[in-house]
Amino acid sequence: MSFSCGKQEKFDSGKWKQGGGENLLTEMRLKMTDDLINSKILVGKNQTEIHELLGNSEQVNTYTEPSTEFYPVMEKYKWNVDPDELIYLEIRFNKKDLAEDIKIYKTK
Repeated sequence: MSFSCGKQEKFDSGKWKQGGGENLLTEMRLKMTDDLINSKILVGKNQTEIHELLGNSEQVNTYTEPSTEFYPVMEKYKWNVDPDELIYLEIRFNKKDLAEDIKIYKTK
């Protein structure tokens, strides 16, 4: 399943980290999500290892599931100053604190 209209790319930790901040308005991270999910690169890694690869996670106010972290992928805007949609990489950890389920989470 493809999440973006543009060309998909292999995951690159350096490029992922460059895709943060104001670059969340671009598809830089979105183009790597298919590879991150389908290749299972993150499965079996602990939170420290994932933070090293992806940077910092963020809280999602509408989601209260324990043992889950969210990494921003993209912000989409229309005509408002507030984002119309936020896209995250949702990572759920098992009882051993290892990543076991990775998927896309959208606020819209």
